[in-house]
Amino acid sequence: MTGNDGNVSSLLFVYNDITAQKQKNEEIEQLKNRSETIIQQNPIPMLITSAGFVVVDANEAFTSMSGFARDRLIGMSVREIKILEQKGEVQKLPSSQKSVHSVK
Repeated sequence: MTGNDGNVSSLLFVYNDITAQKQKNEEIEQLKNRSETIIQQNPIPMLITSAGFVVVDANEAFTSMSGFARDRLIGMSVREIKILEQKGEVQKLPSSQKSVHSVK
């Protein structure tokens, strides 16, 4: 701010400490990397989908099992993925269970 004589009479500095926010962001990034590693290196085939059942990611075990390339899977609807053709017959079960597929 300038005084009546035109010289600077005072300064205003605004400081916002973002250290805590940066630490939280780093923790979130570490957790994200850890979970991605767990999924990608897991021997169990896994798909990660959106709430609308669109594939967001797939691990190597799933691509090996299904024969689909990861790039092809991403963006597909889960309903579009056909891995095995159904073989055998559907047997009716008590109402507590829906059905069983037996392969002969």
